[in-house]
Amino acid sequence: MGSCRFTLCVVAVLFLLSQSVFAQSKAQTAKPPFHFKRYAIQYSIIDFLKFSGYEGSMLSAKYHFNDHSALRIGISANVGIDNRNTDSHKSLDSLSTNNTINEHAYSWTLSIPYLYYFHPQKAIKFYAGIGPRISYAYSYLKSKRKYWNCYTSNESNIRKSTNYKLGLRTLAGVEWFFYSGMSLNLEYGAILQYSYNKDHQTNEKTIYNGEVQTQQNKSKYTNWSLSPKTIYLGLSIYL
Repeated sequence: MGSCRFTLCVVAVLFLLSQSVFAQSKAQTAKPPFHFKRYAIQYSIIDFLKFSGYEGSMLSAKYHFNDHSALRIGISANVGIDNRNTDSHKSLDSLSTNNTINEHAYSWTLSIPYLYYFHPQKAIKFYAGIGPRISYAYSYLKSKRKYWNCYTSNESNIRKSTNYKLGLRTLAGVEWFFYSGMSLNLEYGAILQYSYNKDHQTNEKTIYNGEVQTQQNKSKYTNWSLSPKTIYLGLSIYL
């Protein structure tokens, strides 16, 4: 009986020791917990190996406060200038014309959504975000037309347009790290937006006797819109 009890005790001790060794071995081989790096630059994959801005065309960057919280900033800007001069002549009525067009336009957009990661330790990291979106656009178009035949007359048209937009950007997506410091994002969202537009148009005509005719039109209008955004496939590079 004593020998049997001794054998059982030895077996129990060996079992406990083996469990302890196995637990230590498992702890040593387990991967360290995941942590986001502070900064990331993000790109949108629009075609095969073609990239553009993710949140903004000029800059799309992300800053992590911790593994759960991050702030993304997107900046877009566009500038356009167009100057044209054309001449034409109609022999039927001996009418010649000269057209001059001067046009320039610029716009910018700023988007700053706050992101929250629900389970950052998982391989597929689900997140959602919300934040403001502000944009401004201005365009100026001046066209001049001069006629020659028996008489000479001039006509000019100036149009100025200004647009302000204030919106709320919402989004949801997933992020998967395929390499240390590099991940793929799949994201969908929508923008609730208020828009204010102002348009001013001036038309001035000088006829052959020197008389000047001027006409001005001004308009303002506002609107609300809810616009879903297409699904984005993005690449994030952490620094």
